[in-house]
Amino acid sequence: MVLIVAAAVVVALLIVGALVVLWLRRRVLSASLPRTRGTVDSPGVSAPVTVARDRYGVPHVSAETMADAAYAMGMAHGQDRLWQMEFMRRVAMGRVSEFAGAEGIETDRFIRRLGLFRVAREEARQATGEAATMLEAYSAGVNSQINGGRKLPLEFRLLQLQPEPWEPAHSLSVVKLLALSLGMNWDTELQRLQLLRTLGAERAAQLDIFYPDV
Repeated sequence: MVLIVAAAVVVALLIVGALVVLWLRRRVLSASLPRTRGTVDSPGVSAPVTVARDRYGVPHVSAETMADAAYAMGMAHGQDRLWQMEFMRRVAMGRVSEFAGAEGIETDRFIRRLGLFRVAREEARQATGEAATMLEAYSAGVNSQINGGRKLPLEFRLLQLQPEPWEPAHSLSVVKLLALSLGMNWDTELQRLQLLRTLGAERAAQLDIFYPDV
């Protein structure tokens, strides 16, 4: 009888514990969930804009101008991917070690040597016309979520980070980081360039691997 009672108490405690964990999880995570339904008044658009999410949560933007569409897309990205955006811009700027400590120093050194953010900042400064307008509008949309009053995603709170305002140069630097990730053979290309400079075109070509046409 004692064993039965003890087992019942253990089961009850496990159930209560599981319910408490679920409640805390819902409370912590739901506090940072964005508002994706209803109507939002925003000074960042010149006419009504519709952001419709499909069954998979993918936002589809309908707007009368490209600037309004860019603002709405920035807003949607800020709702769904703010931490991912923050992480990627810090990588692109060479600022990982600010929150990762010594583990991020080598990455920061490498990225700063490449100068992704330096080039992106200069490109943003020289941007004109529709490109500049859309970059500014997109940034304003992202910032509407950074400054919107809702709790930041859990990652920010765990790392005690406060995101800085999003700028056009951040968008351009993230694009450059993505382009870099698509060219993972960059080190091989540099080696080939060094061979070309050292051996000359004819001798360097002899080291290439050629596949016959089929």
